[in-house]
Formats: sequence, structure tokens, C-alpha cells
Amino acid sequence: MLRRVGLLRLSKGVVRPTRAAADDDVEVVRRLRSWFEPGSFTATLASRTVAVLATNEPMDSDELPAECSRCSATAGPLTDDP
Repeated sequence: MLRRVGLLRLSKGVVRPTRAAADDDVEVVRRLRSWFEPGSFTATLASRTVAVLATNEPMDSDELPAECSRCSATAGPLTDDP
């Protein structure tokens, strides 16, 4: 996925970040979001997860779901229902 949205490249057998990934956090978020269908559950979940990671200190794998869940509770439910 990261290669397809232009955040990683393979050069001489080594995976490296692209310039877009190294220089501009906003561009990274835009490219990640472009992978998902706009307005879908997965796009909403991915957006909230990226937002949590971007605005907090590093988290372990137990903290991230809890923080995303807390964020979802204040922003409204994550559903595909209109």
C-alpha cells in the first residue's frame, strides 16, 4: 500500500521513503487517505488513526485502539449508515 500511494520506493533491493514521505506530513496523510474509498468506514477509521498518531507521542499496540476508540466516542459513531 505504501508503495502504491507513493510513500515508499524500492531501489536496489532497499525500500526507502520517497521525498513526499520525508518532507511533508500533510502530504503523507493525503496519500494514505487516497488509498481508501472516500466516505467509507475504512477511510474514516484510517483517518482517525492517522490523526491520533500524528497528534500524540508514540504509542504501543495496546494504547492505539483505546485512543482511537476514545476519539470515535467524541466524534460520533463509525458506521456506513447515512
